[in-house]
Amino acid sequence: MARRDPLVCVVVASTGSLLPRNKAITWKGTCVVHDDRGTLVWFYRELPDALYGTESTMAGRYDDDLVRTPTGWRISHRRLVATWADGNPRVVRGG
Repeated sequence: MARRDPLVCVVVASTGSLLPRNKAITWKGTCVVHDDRGTLVWFYRELPDALYGTESTMAGRYDDDLVRTPTGWRISHRRLVATWADGNPRVVRGG
């Protein structure tokens, strides 16, 4: 069963993007909330570890499909979507 929830707000920060620092975009609207399935999208900014140096940054998002179980919401499938990378290519490629 689905229902409408008019109290939805999405905020995206400029961290990891080419936009000026400390900026954010806010969007308000409606969505359909499903009782047993869901989608979660969250953004990330990864910094390199000491193995590859400090000259790389990448950003993107995780698109997750969720399913409600008797013990609560669980991720049933995850997609990693890289949207931006700069610096040492070994960090981005993973090798």
